[in-house]
Amino acid sequence: DRGKPQKPASSPEDSVLVDENLGILFHLSNCCKPIWGDEIVGYVSKTRGIAIHRSECSQLTTFTLHPERRVNVSWGAASKGLYDTELALTTEDRPGMVAAISEGVQRSGISMQRFHASATEEGAGLFHIALRVRDRSHLQDLMGVLRRLKGVFSVERVKGSVFGKVK
Repeated sequence: DRGKPQKPASSPEDSVLVDENLGILFHLSNCCKPIWGDEIVGYVSKTRGIAIHRSECSQLTTFTLHPERRVNVSWGAASKGLYDTELALTTEDRPGMVAAISEGVQRSGISMQRFHASATEEGAGLFHIALRVRDRSHLQDLMGVLRRLKGVFSVERVKGSVFGKVK
């Protein structure tokens, strides 16, 4: 689970460096679900090590009273792990749209964790997908595949979570 503290091994494959140091206890925050390649910010939590946030995370604004608890963080060597993230799609509501989206995700080699589909009274399809990706580039490639599908109006990365913690 990416929301739990992780003690990375002291090796070149550490996924997060804290003040350029390896092996520091950290966790990837569920409020913004950072993935390898995102711009990130670290914040010292009281009990769980360093909380890693996306630089544009709205939760960081609540931490401005304690700027001394921010720390410099960066991604280490490319991680071999997978990162939880979510997408929201708006499409036309038509037969076969679920299959087209599912096939696009499968062709991209991405593991779908959860999928929710609904339709609006105006005739649009709304989809939320929880995924596990290798890094930001992997996610951007998938988003490009999905945007090219017939009937897809928008594909956006969710800033937090629609589903909560994915297990």
